[in-house]
Amino acid sequence: MNLSKLLLPAACGALLFLVACGEDNPIEEIKCNPLPTLTTEEATDITAVSATLTGTIEAPACDDNATAKGFVYAVTETPTLIDSIAAISGEVISKEISNLKSNKKYYYRTYYTNETDTYYGEQKSFTTTIPQVGNEIAGGIVFYIADTPTDLDGDGDLDTGLVCATEDQSDSVKWNNGSYSTTGATSASVGSGATNTATIIASQGAGTYAASVASNYNGGGFDDWFLPSKDELNLMYTNLKTEGLGSFSSENYWSATEDSYSLAWRQNFIDGYQSNTGTHSPIKVRAVRAF
Repeated sequence: MNLSKLLLPAACGALLFLVACGEDNPIEEIKCNPLPTLTTEEATDITAVSATLTGTIEAPACDDNATAKGFVYAVTETPTLIDSIAAISGEVISKEISNLKSNKKYYYRTYYTNETDTYYGEQKSFTTTIPQVGNEIAGGIVFYIADTPTDLDGDGDLDTGLVCATEDQSDSVKWNNGSYSTTGATSASVGSGATNTATIIASQGAGTYAASVASNYNGGGFDDWFLPSKDELNLMYTNLKTEGLGSFSSENYWSATEDSYSLAWRQNFIDGYQSNTGTHSPIKVRAVRAF
């Protein structure tokens, strides 16, 4: 019997075994999971304008070169990268998202992007709460809630209500910018404060006066504050000052409503009395914004 013929199959089998078990084994590479593991948890700390999203993102064993990861969220189902994004780093993730609309359902999920594709976790949802007058949200204190969503600042988006700043922006500032003139900011209604403020500034120009002081305020990280209209100012007095909320002084506050070329409306926060006053008079300012 030829011994070499018997040894040849055994040798080939041993060679195949060594190749299969080697460090460069392509079979082992195939077993490696090329996909990330994404988990989306329930949202917590839900308010009228914010929520905290949590989850886990584990990079694929074959590739940890993520270019981006975090959460995507929207008011429509199946949010993607074209919607709102909350980027993060790390595997166990938690991210507060803010500037949300109140009493609105939001959908969210984790995402992971690498050089090959974007992957998404399970979709979950939460609904923001309904704010109440006196709540501190959106950079200020709620003093008005609209019956239905309404554009209260003229930006084209529907708003829930109005908040005022938590403190005064000036103790003593004139309504005009040094001289009497007609600005055209005569509307007194709720929802006209922002438009009036813009109209006053366009007419008065640069300088330090009631409308500019309110507009330049950046409290809470927001830059869309304005001087309240006559009716908005009255709601601040009625809904906050009379309830001991807002840390208001028992003095006069300017509105953004003009009465004539030399007069504008102000309100006494002792008894709520509104009257037209000379625009050269130094009076307090409390800014407001829509949310």
